[in-house]
Amino acid sequence: MRFFLIFCYIFQICVLGFIVSGLIIIYLNLPEPLEGDDLIYVGTWVGEDDTEIKIRESGTGDYKTSGKSFSRSIVTIENNTLEMNIFFTKEIFDIYSSPGDFENESVMILNGEEFTRKED
Repeated sequence: MRFFLIFCYIFQICVLGFIVSGLIIIYLNLPEPLEGDDLIYVGTWVGEDDTEIKIRESGTGDYKTSGKSFSRSIVTIENNTLEMNIFFTKEIFDIYSSPGDFENESVMILNGEEFTRKED
């Protein structure tokens, strides 16, 4: 009987540790809203190869390309880099050109590929 009680106690500690670890991971992966100059990136962008990137003001985004997609990733923009990160999946884009108007379209260049803002 004593062995069973010790086992139950250890099991409870392990479960509690697992729950606390999960909450810490979730807390550390909360997005920060985009602010200031970064707001020009908000919107849905379509690349030349039909890659689609959606960036929200809340600091979250979606990524879709042939063979790979994920939703509700955390978006960070700093040092001419746009990063989309969801747990262990990450896409990093070098910002060659920030969003700007070109021939009546909003265009930006990431990793050498031209992305055009799609009207929602």
